[in-house]
Amino acid sequence: MNRINIMAPTRSLEMSRYQCDARANELYLGLDSGAISEEFLNFTFNGRYNKMDGVSCQIDSVDDLHKVIRYIHGRGVKVNYTANIHYLSHDFQKEFDEYIEAGVDAGADYLIVSNLGIIQYLRKRGYTLPIVAGVFLVTPNVEQTKLLADLGVERVVLPQGVTLKEIAMFKEKSPLEIEMFGHFGGGNNCGRCMLLHSPTINDIGPGCRAAYDIIIEDEKEDEKNYFLDAAADCSLCTLPELMEAGIDVIKIVGRESNNSFVNSKITEFYKIFQDYALDGMTVPQIKKRFMNEELIWSSIWRPRFCEKKRCRFRPTNITKSYIV
Repeated sequence: MNRINIMAPTRSLEMSRYQCDARANELYLGLDSGAISEEFLNFTFNGRYNKMDGVSCQIDSVDDLHKVIRYIHGRGVKVNYTANIHYLSHDFQKEFDEYIEAGVDAGADYLIVSNLGIIQYLRKRGYTLPIVAGVFLVTPNVEQTKLLADLGVERVVLPQGVTLKEIAMFKEKSPLEIEMFGHFGGGNNCGRCMLLHSPTINDIGPGCRAAYDIIIEDEKEDEKNYFLDAAADCSLCTLPELMEAGIDVIKIVGRESNNSFVNSKITEFYKIFQDYALDGMTVPQIKKRFMNEELIWSSIWRPRFCEKKRCRFRPTNITKSYIV
C-alpha cells in the first residue's frame, strides 16, 4: 500500500497557508486573466472562471502569483499552473503566451494542459516544464497515455467515470504518472460536454451538475433531478483500494470555495485517513475515530457525502449508470 500525494486548490496566500498546514503535497492555481489584459472579464486560460458566485477563483495579479508560489515553495510544496483551456483561438495567442510566461517566471513546477495542439505548441516554444494532461483532454484508454508520453507529458488525469478496476489497469500499463479527481469535480464527461455552463447566469447554471425539473405536458413530474450528473464526489472510504492500486496523485477541487479553511479540512482528512490506513486501521475504525474527534465530519461531511451516497467508487445510482 503506497501513500498518495494530495493536490489541493488555492487562489490566495491565505488559502495556500491553510492547504500547506493541512499537509498538501501539491497545490494548483491559475492567474486572473485580467492581470494579462483588461479586456478579459470572466474569460480565463484554465478550467475555472475568474469569479464564481462572487468568489475569486484565481490569483489576482502577477505580483501576487510570485508571492504565493514563493510561499508554497518555502513550505516544500510543488505548484501546478493551470493552462487547461479547451482550445486556443489565434486571436488570444499573444495573451496566452503572456499567461504561460507569467506562471513559468513565477516558478511553477508543472503545467496542466488539456489540448494536444497546445501541448505541442508549448514544446515548440521551448518550455520544458513537466506537463500534466488535464481531465478535459479525456484519456479513455492506455494507448492514449502512450501517445501523451511521446509528446513529453509526465502525468495524466483520468476521466471522472473510471472504476477502481480501470484505475488499477491504467497504473499497471500506463507509462505516465496517474492522477484522478478524488473530491468534487465535473459532473459528466469533462472535455466532451456540450452543455452551456455559467456561474454568473442563473438560467444557465452549472450544466450537467445542475438540478433539473422534469415537466411533461405542462405538469411538473419531478423536481431537482440530477439525472445528468455522473460525478459522485467523495473517494475517502476507498483510499485503501486506491493506495493499493498505486495511483500517484488525488486532486481536490475547490478554488471557488467560499470557505478556504473548510476546503483545507478536506485535504487534511485525506492525509489523516492515509496515516490511519498505513497504521493498519480499517475504514469503519477510521470513520468512528473521525466521528469522535472531528466536528466537521459529523456536522458537514456525513450529511453531505455519506448520507446522500456521494461515493465515487461505491455502488450508487450514479456508479451503476457507468458503461464499463
